[in-house]
Amino acid sequence: MAHSDYFVHSAPLRWSDRGAHGGIDDIAQIGLVREAVLAFLEPRPDVFPYGVTFVRHDVEFHRELGHRREPLPIEIWVDRIRDRSFRLQSRARAGGAAVLSAKSVIVAREVAPDRRVLSRPLNAAEREYLQGFEIPKLRRRPS
Repeated sequence: MAHSDYFVHSAPLRWSDRGAHGGIDDIAQIGLVREAVLAFLEPRPDVFPYGVTFVRHDVEFHRELGHRREPLPIEIWVDRIRDRSFRLQSRARAGGAAVLSAKSVIVAREVAPDRRVLSRPLNAAEREYLQGFEIPKLRRRPS
């Protein structure tokens, strides 16, 4: 399953996302990236049926993001796939320039018989889905 481009989520900006200086608050921007990642991970029932856990989330803010009526496009691609985890990279652009980029390490989870939530190996359907969004190294850097 090969995709020719990034997964793109259109994140609506809310008036309440504004911070003290009029731009979109940093914490709200992190929430927008999280929403985009969750939209990316919910394509069908055989992929992450018990959800995922973010084990690391690094965000770099490149410039201030002002409020706008148009949704903010957030691009997501797969950077690394391991046995129990994978890393996604995200980039949001406004006016043609990157406003933030993020790297998220995520593990698949399952519920044990005693109701504990545990990490688990990625299944074949999940690997196939993630491999479809791996981007060649030359396209990985935010511009």
